Amino acid sequence: MFQKIKAILEAGFVFVEEIARVVSLAFAGKKNLIVFGPAGHGKSEMIKAVVDGLGLDDETFYQFFGEGMDESRLFGGLNFRKLEEEKILEYFPEKSFLNSRVAVFEELFDAPASVLLALKDVLTAKELRNGA
Repeated sequence: MFQKIKAILEAGFVFVEEIARVVSLAFAGKKNLIVFGPAGHGKSEMIKAVVDGLGLDDETFYQFFGEGMDESRLFGGLNFRKLEEEKILEYFPEKSFLNSRVAVFEELFDAPASVLLALKDVLTAKELRNGA
């Protein structure tokens, strides 16, 4: 997979060997990957190129973690009917990243701590504890 990802990236970027290696390791090991660095260096564009090049666009969920991000947005929104009628907090996980093979979180570290803790809990437990 490394060679394929490297070829995808080399078509539009320079100095791609390291990012190709870590992305291929993440895919092969089915592990989470955080690509972090200064703005404007093409991180998002590289990941998008890999997703498209591997034919995973339909299996990828993109989530922006900037202003206004909260736990309900992370998990697909609140089921207000259930909250009002039954006083039960429930989300719509089918509208979230949880059913996607690949999730791309933009500006992840801009999210409030409560959102990051909820994401950590789900990734660690491998389940949504407040979902349908």
